[in-house]
Amino acid sequence: MSKQDMNEIDLLETWIGDMLESVNNFKEPILDESIMKIMKITCDAFKQDVHVFITAVEILEEYMRRKYEKQECNYDQILILAASLFISSKYTGVQIELKIKYINKILQRLTNVEYESKIIISAEVEILKTLDGSLPITTVVDDLNTIIELHIRENHLKANLRLLCLEILQLLYICRKNLFMELKEIYNQNKDSLLVLKFLMNSKLYIPVCILITSLHLTQYKHILDINSMTNNITRLTKIHSDHLNILAGILINLIQNNI
Repeated sequence: MSKQDMNEIDLLETWIGDMLESVNNFKEPILDESIMKIMKITCDAFKQDVHVFITAVEILEEYMRRKYEKQECNYDQILILAASLFISSKYTGVQIELKIKYINKILQRLTNVEYESKIIISAEVEILKTLDGSLPITTVVDDLNTIIELHIRENHLKANLRLLCLEILQLLYICRKNLFMELKEIYNQNKDSLLVLKFLMNSKLYIPVCILITSLHLTQYKHILDINSMTNNITRLTKIHSDHLNILAGILINLIQNNI
């Protein structure tokens, strides 16, 4: 391994160390699968990447939480959904930025109503005001890319697992409300078990690592690599026991098999 590769691995491990010290401040998902699918289909139709989809979900859910806390639930949900995508597209700096005419098309397709541009801009401003101008600096996409890059380099993996991992992440997000309920049922044995689940969901490494393990099980690497040994190495890195990683990985594998 070259000196440059060693330096890059050291840098990645430093980033992961920072992620270990960070708290995710996890909040229970509130968007139903049907809404998540609308957002994903819209992103695909207008060639918006995974960053736009994930960030838009985070923006929309946080807006809904804050409005609920203020008992202000009388708003145009479809308009706010579209405006969240609009903000996310501009904020993440994608190559193909959504234009307001495309937001108009989205709204017209979903509601059969033509919205004036000023209404969309007002919704955009309303979201930013409600969030106090605070948008996510990083998302689980960035955390996942860091984990993938480290393990590609450490294990000299030739195939690019990134695309598969990002597809798994998007499927997880679409179904995450139901997935979280499934995890709650598994860990709802006693108070200590629920505290473990809280720790897992607050870890910035939990979901990315489980997605990586899932991707390895779904490829030919399962016949080449000792995945159990890799999982144990990940356990030492993340301080998350392999049993917990394998529980979510197993759920994700079943979810993918049921959606093929």
